[in-house]
Amino acid sequence: MAEVLIGAAAGCLSGLGVGGGTLVVIYLTLFLSVSQKQAQGTNLLFYLASTAVCLAVWILKKQISFKEWLTLAVPAVATSALAGTLARGLPNGGLQKGFACLLLFLGGKEFFSMWKERKKQEK
Repeated sequence: MAEVLIGAAAGCLSGLGVGGGTLVVIYLTLFLSVSQKQAQGTNLLFYLASTAVCLAVWILKKQISFKEWLTLAVPAVATSALAGTLARGLPNGGLQKGFACLLLFLGGKEFFSMWKERKKQEK
């Protein structure tokens, strides 16, 4: 039952375009004791399935900027192949620490952005 709820929550986050896969990786590693590599690989498959549906909805709503997408997609395809190869060679602990640092950085960035915006509104 927990997997269904996590899948639904991750799907909602993906539909919003904010990365439900992060929730999938956290759930798999912390609660199911799946290795970081296997969790990240599983997340890629989750991402393909959820993105296909979300993308269709966003295209129908004309919320995709194809020019910017192309500019971002070309280097992303090249570097993702390289990063995927490198990640498979890293120990699980290194991937876990890197993932944790990424989450902390993004959380801190969001926190300070909100704090800065609140200070701006108070003036």
